[in-house]
Amino acid sequence: SVQKLKCLRVLDISMNALTSLPDCLFNSNSNLESLRAAFNQLTSLPSSIRRASKLQELDVNNNKIEIVPYRLPLELRILKLGCNCITFLPVEMRDLTKLTHVTVEGNPLPQAVLDLARKHSTHGILWHCRQLGLKRSLGADPPVVERVAMGIDGEITMPLPLRDVELKQSIDRARVTNELN
Repeated sequence: SVQKLKCLRVLDISMNALTSLPDCLFNSNSNLESLRAAFNQLTSLPSSIRRASKLQELDVNNNKIEIVPYRLPLELRILKLGCNCITFLPVEMRDLTKLTHVTVEGNPLPQAVLDLARKHSTHGILWHCRQLGLKRSLGADPPVVERVAMGIDGEITMPLPLRDVELKQSIDRARVTNELN
């Protein structure tokens, strides 16, 4: 059992047709630094992933993930989310200050977000998440919320993403103030 491998630092379980990851992977493996689970059939990530306090690399490219957990490990440096079913990125990604590489291509994200990722890489994605948070904190157009089920924590309320028009306006403002350069 994976629970007994407390010294495990790197785990590559790519290409195994997995549909889920066990919570115990993150509950007892405090030394896990790299998890590669690409090319599986994952539809979600367990909410317990936030407990992987040493996790620096998470590769879940080419799965069927629809929702990125709103609380990811703060030590993440590499986050590969490409080719999934993700339609928005959580505001809380702005807190991932050590992030140096993010991939989101191949997801049904708004075109403006994909353009940011392509032109400005990780900086553009984090900027987008900060803008979502700023918009929420200023109370400008209260975010529309929906209830979604996520992991063992049950239902949580999550804001819907900025509409393409709002995002394009934010990007235009950032270009004028050189915030994105």
